[in-house]
Amino acid sequence: MGVGLMVGQVIALGFVVLVVQGESAAGPAGAPDPEPVRRTVGEVGGILASENSRSGVTVYQHDDGDFDLNRGVPVYVAEHAMRYDLPVGGTLVWLEACFEIEYKAAVQDYVFDFVVYADEARTIWDESNRVYDKGSRPGDLLSGPNTVRALLPFSGPDNPGAYGCVRHSTEVAVAPGPVWVSVRMPGWGLAREMRISYARLKADTQFFSAKDPEWRVRDFFGPNSVDRWHPNHQSLNPPRRQAYAIRMGVVHEGGPSLPGGLLPGMYSECHPTTTPLVFDGDYKVSLCYEAGGGEAGEAKGGIWASGQSGLLWFFDRGNAEVLIKVLDGCSYNDRRWVFVAPVTDVAFNLHVTDSRGLLWTHRNRLGVTAQTRADTSAFPCE
Repeated sequence: MGVGLMVGQVIALGFVVLVVQGESAAGPAGAPDPEPVRRTVGEVGGILASENSRSGVTVYQHDDGDFDLNRGVPVYVAEHAMRYDLPVGGTLVWLEACFEIEYKAAVQDYVFDFVVYADEARTIWDESNRVYDKGSRPGDLLSGPNTVRALLPFSGPDNPGAYGCVRHSTEVAVAPGPVWVSVRMPGWGLAREMRISYARLKADTQFFSAKDPEWRVRDFFGPNSVDRWHPNHQSLNPPRRQAYAIRMGVVHEGGPSLPGGLLPGMYSECHPTTTPLVFDGDYKVSLCYEAGGGEAGEAKGGIWASGQSGLLWFFDRGNAEVLIKVLDGCSYNDRRWVFVAPVTDVAFNLHVTDSRGLLWTHRNRLGVTAQTRADTSAFPCE
């Protein structure tokens, strides 16, 4: 069945897509890149970025894969768009979106479009609603509509929360800065005309960053009737927090890694090699850090330490950065407890290792005030 969704035109021919079935709404969505050897390179402009060291593809997504919303289409066609702010340019090599289809649908076949836009950042007077539409929205067309057809898993009593993530290979040059990726979906009216199943785009209200991502939606009420892009989430009061399950893979210029060392919001990939603190029971503490501008090193101890607690410093012996305790809770719950109280916004990886080689870790992103942590089941007692 060749069916396109660009304002009802029939344009679909042959495609090659990858469908990754999610286990459940509360489970993993399937890795955006199926190849191994991935490392997290942190949040870039509120976007999770993870790099596949084998393929050189950096994956960008706002959602965390644990979806709690669905976005259906009550009109003819609807288009949902997410904005991504790229630190450097490169080539967009694939697009991905995740959908749910109910078990009571007639068929599992689903057809939709991917579209890529440049950013349009200007204030527009919306005469129909008598408001100024400020800020960012999809602008000039960069690619698409690229029509994709896939067979989605049913979600129902026997497979609750199941969804499919559909990937489309592409090749689109993207410049540094904002780029919009959208999914154009058929609504009830067009779905009936095409005799295909009605699916819903997955969405997330608890995404990686505390920063709300930019999103837009517009409706097609018929082949020749298209609404404006709305709403900018910042125009809502209170703001509506959501991130669509729309992702992309980018090969950046100059190689797979993001340039210029660690960017704000990124984790460090360092591995500590020294042991500045050793607590009762042979619990070894080590920590490596990475600051802005590429400065990196190993934490040092010795400011103050006992058999159960100690302080670590990075740059100045008189300026403690992390307090850590490893306490004996064996008589309470048969566990060793670990408490960490960092007072830094430097990226770090903290390791605590016991005599059996069991590892407990805590980490922080660059430019983010580190979180305290209390784990009363960190290690089983011997």
